Amino acid sequence: MKFLTWVLSLLIFTSVYSNVDNSINSWQIKKKKPFLAYTAKFTLVQKDQSKNTIIRTGLLTPRYFYDLLDADGGWEVRGITQFLSWGMLSRNLMDIYLYDQKGFIGSIQGKFFTNARSKFIIFDEHNQMIANAYVNSESADFVVLNEDESKILAKLEGGSFGDVSLLDVKFQNELKFDARILKIFTAFVSDYHDYFIPRKTPDVYIYNNNNYGNNN
Repeated sequence: MKFLTWVLSLLIFTSVYSNVDNSINSWQIKKKKPFLAYTAKFTLVQKDQSKNTIIRTGLLTPRYFYDLLDADGGWEVRGITQFLSWGMLSRNLMDIYLYDQKGFIGSIQGKFFTNARSKFIIFDEHNQMIANAYVNSESADFVVLNEDESKILAKLEGGSFGDVSLLDVKFQNELKFDARILKIFTAFVSDYHDYFIPRKTPDVYIYNNNNYGNNN
């Protein structure tokens, strides 16, 4: 009887676990952009399978476009950087407005006044704040929090290697907004990963009295 109960419990556990979608736990986005190319390609991978492609077009132009495509190459969302904005002077202040076939779905806006090295606010289609994103003060990694900053939604961690870059999106909590907005934001962060890396300050050497005495 105990054996039968154990088998039934195992079957129930296996059935429940198999229905859990673990793909929400992480994304990986790979960027490929030859030097001075007009376009950049981002491949979004989940569970070692390509789920989306994002194509960024624009080179030294007033506006850049980020087009999100599905696994079959079908168009889903376009992100458009704003012309005549502070973003032309600093990528930290870039504003991106997003549209799908039905219209406006949200925006990503760089924050001007902030104690952080870089901060972006994410809004939904009703212009309601839905998330905040901060860059790490010691790296180019981002943390994405919910609207009141009580929960970490995701961490964007990775590196740039010249023409290519690799960014991991590790989820801490379930998203309560359109994930396509975060995908565009992830591509944007990957696109300008080098820009968000803090500048290195020269080493400061402190000499004690003995050092000074040795110079005499």
